[in-house]
Amino acid sequence: MSIILADRVKETTSTTGTGSLTLAGAETNFQSFSSGLTSGDQTYYTIVDSTNTAWETGIGTFTSPSTLSRDTILASSNSGSAVNLGAGTKEVFITIPAASAGFVGVQGPMLSDATMNDSTSYTQKNVFGVPEFNFGGFTRATSGITVPYDGVYELYANCYFVANDQRPNIGIKFAIDGTERSEVSASDYIRASGGHDEASTNLKVVVEMTAGEEVNLFVARLADAATVTLQASESVYTVIKVD
Repeated sequence: MSIILADRVKETTSTTGTGSLTLAGAETNFQSFSSGLTSGDQTYYTIVDSTNTAWETGIGTFTSPSTLSRDTILASSNSGSAVNLGAGTKEVFITIPAASAGFVGVQGPMLSDATMNDSTSYTQKNVFGVPEFNFGGFTRATSGITVPYDGVYELYANCYFVANDQRPNIGIKFAIDGTERSEVSASDYIRASGGHDEASTNLKVVVEMTAGEEVNLFVARLADAATVTLQASESVYTVIKVD
């Protein structure tokens, strides 16, 4: 689900604790959440508790007529955790957090792996290296990249292979939480003769994802058996939030 924004949305709430907010109506010269959003929409929100000197920015889901859940905390005066709201009136409004105002994405090198040609079935490879940059709070494991927000993402992988025997051919796919997608990119046959022992392939797809889902890479042998090694210094992954 994409994040929905609306102009001049600002209400008050007297909700306490760390749970969902009950919205109490628009402030003067502003509109209510129900005027700008449809029930079930996700949006960016900020809570300002001036009485208790507290604040919180996150992603929430609006439920008509007047409830806003606090699904994902992006930043807060409570060290990034949900603020335990005290008594008194708080302001709640839609705003774009700094992490999402500009470029949101992650890029890093692949890890070397000599098992690219081991299976004729698509098999997950744990080849995601430490990011060169990470804007927006993505989580990296060797198994894949976990996205921090609901939204639309561009996934990209460039894989550079070297083989020790003639005519291997490698296919790559992306998967989400281990479930393979249908798109395939395949390398050219690797000649492995006369000094020509390498090939590359790249794959780019655009996919809608939910916060907490992990991007994985699967590979398969499409031709002759050989030892085919993914080269770490020449291979790269990129995950970018585009909407």
